[in-house]
Amino acid sequence: MWPPDRAAFDRYWQASLAKVHIDDTVREYLYPIAAGRMRGVRLPGPLQRRSDDFSLLITTGFLPQRFRDEMRLPWDAPRQRRFDRLMAVLRTVNRLAPRLSGSSRSTCCCGTWTAGSGRAVRWSKSRVRATRPHCLVLITTIIFIKLCSVW
Repeated sequence: MWPPDRAAFDRYWQASLAKVHIDDTVREYLYPIAAGRMRGVRLPGPLQRRSDDFSLLITTGFLPQRFRDEMRLPWDAPRQRRFDRLMAVLRTVNRLAPRLSGSSRSTCCCGTWTAGSGRAVRWSKSRVRATRPHCLVLITTIIFIKLCSVW
């Protein structure tokens, strides 16, 4: 079922792209998913727009042009530059941030402290010191969101 090599997969992919058609019903269903919305959760107006814009930038940036066209998602040179900058920032953060999974030290993510195994641990100064480098991810994310709001 899976193509035997990369060239066969590329042929399969191109043939499949040519068959893509997204009608209004499917588009209406997929748009909230592309925008990263959760059912039943609605943010205040400006926050919802920023969240949608950010999620759509990421989603649309990874889609082939055929899907963008079918979903009627706008894409132009400025959006491509924003997407490229975003990927560069994430690449840098990924290289600088320590590996969080499999670590024997505690990790800090959005105020939740867990051990490498995923079980909850107590707050302690030694754990805070041990996890401080991991909080770099949280700080970088906040800075990144600030940068995105400027775009």
